[in-house]
Amino acid sequence: MLLCQNVILNFQHQHEYGCILWGAGVDPSIEMAGLKALVTAWNLLR
Repeated sequence: MLLCQNVILNFQHQHEYGCILWGAGVDPSIEMAGLKALVTAWNLLR
């Protein structure tokens, strides 16, 4: 039996201009999940 444990990380930050940036990342590693969430937020900003 193969068990897969993924971390789901949500990121939310209010910008100084009032807009809210958000992102989500899914990865077995909490560090990679956080990085993916930041990249998602950055891509949504553009």
